Amino acid sequence: MLKNIRSLIFSSGESFNFRTAKKAILQRSEKSQFNKRVSERNSKLKLTTLIRRQFYTFGFEPWGLALFLLIMIPTVIWSAMPAPNDVLRASSLTPRIDTIGSIFQVLMIAAVCLVRNKERAAFRATPLVAGAVLCCLLYGASWVACGAANAAVIVGLTVPPCMAFLFFALDRKNGIALIPILGFAACHVIYAAVNFLQ
Repeated sequence: MLKNIRSLIFSSGESFNFRTAKKAILQRSEKSQFNKRVSERNSKLKLTTLIRRQFYTFGFEPWGLALFLLIMIPTVIWSAMPAPNDVLRASSLTPRIDTIGSIFQVLMIAAVCLVRNKERAAFRATPLVAGAVLCCLLYGASWVACGAANAAVIVGLTVPPCMAFLFFALDRKNGIALIPILGFAACHVIYAAVNFLQ
C-alpha cells in the first residue's frame, strides 16, 4: 500500500495530496477487481465451450440401435415359441433387483442409441467391434442350447450381451453409456446367480 502511494504521488514530483492518492488507489483497485471478474468469466466460458466441443451431444446412433435389435432377436423368438419345461420362465427370486435392472436397461438403450461423442471415429471394424460381434454370437449360441439350462448356458445368456454393449460403448467413446451398462450388468448377474446358479 505505501509503495503504491509513493509511486503515485512522488513519481511525477507533485506535492503530497492524500485525496489524490486515495482516489488513484481506489481506481486502481476497482480496475484490478474488474479485470479479475472478466478473467474468471472468460475462463468459465472457455471451459463450457471446451466441454461442448469435445464431449457429447444428442443424436441418433444407428449402429447402437442395430446392436440392440440384434440382441433382442433371440428374446423375441423365445417369447413367441417357448421351449417345453422352460426354466427361464420361473418366478424370479429377485424382484427388486429386476426392477432396478430394467431401469438401467432403458437408460442403457437410450444412451447407446441417442448419445454420441463428437470425437468418435467413423464406425469401422475394430477389435472392440469384433468383440461385440463375438459376444452376440455367443449369446445366440446360448439361446440355441438353453434347453439344457446348465451353468455354462446361464452364463452365456447373462454375460455376453452385457459385454457386447460394453465393447460397443468403448468403441464409440460413449462414457455416458458405461454407467447404465455396468448397472444393468450387475443386476443381470445377480439375477442369474440367485435364480439359476445356486
